[in-house]
Amino acid sequence: MPDSVRTDPITGNKIYYYSFDYGNTHFISIDFNATLTADSDQYRWLVGDLDSEPARSAKWIIVICHSPAYSSGGHGNNANIIN
Repeated sequence: MPDSVRTDPITGNKIYYYSFDYGNTHFISIDFNATLTADSDQYRWLVGDLDSEPARSAKWIIVICHSPAYSSGGHGNNANIIN
């Protein structure tokens, strides 16, 4: 995991998406509180990350995020993650 949270050089906003490798596994952490449309910075970063050598040579790619897709709690299911 990253040692510190990155910031956008233009807006100064914190960036909470990142990737790391452990053994033969490539982990990708997505920020579902940020935009993930095809024209977003996070989406472009994700496409580039998936095309990187560590991701292409990994036996496993695991995507993680803070928010659950399905929940019986007060927040309910998250359609943005499910879709």
